[in-house]
Amino acid sequence: MTIDTKFNIGEIVLIKDIKRNGIILEMFVNEYGVQYRVRYCDNSTFSNVTLFEKELSNEIQVIGSFTNNINPFNISMSTSNSVK
Repeated sequence: MTIDTKFNIGEIVLIKDIKRNGIILEMFVNEYGVQYRVRYCDNSTFSNVTLFEKELSNEIQVIGSFTNNINPFNISMSTSNSVK
């Protein structure tokens, strides 16, 4: 079974509800659908959250030099958008 996903592991995304950039650490599929584990920083505190695709956006906020072309967490980026 192949499932197409909107985001990749290592991709920088915007968490819509809190308007913070984060990086996708993992993806998994369960009875609720595809979910993403995202790490973000707020007020110098790092947190991990599990979110659905509809709660994320690839329209990230540019904060200084933190842009979509930079991977500050030094995580290998995947080129595939499928979970098998």
